[in-house]
Amino acid sequence: MHEAAIAKNILQFVNNRIAETPYIEKATKVQVLIGELRNVDDELLKFEFDCLKTLYPGCSSCHLEIESIKAKAFCNKSKHLYHPESELKYRCTKCGGDIGNLVCGEELDVMKVTLKCLLNAFLT
Repeated sequence: MHEAAIAKNILQFVNNRIAETPYIEKATKVQVLIGELRNVDDELLKFEFDCLKTLYPGCSSCHLEIESIKAKAFCNKSKHLYHPESELKYRCTKCGGDIGNLVCGEELDVMKVTLKCLLNAFLT
């Protein structure tokens, strides 16, 4: 169950961003990009994130948004893009060639963190 570790790492990243940025009250949203070959269960990751976020004061009301990216590989034999599938041992789905060069599908990136500013800091 690596979703708990991923959720913890995301929250630590957001917590560090809050600490580094002056006049920030809290994070309200974090958007992540996850490739399908990371084998992450989106719902379980959201559950783990929601369970752990109370341990990080600036993240307690933060919402996690996940964008999933399908895997793509470049076929070395026929020179085209295809969707690698584990059932086919990642061979090309069009020509059966050996596994190609992976173009995308292994991402695990924090893309955007939405932060709420302390309004009083700008009124004085």
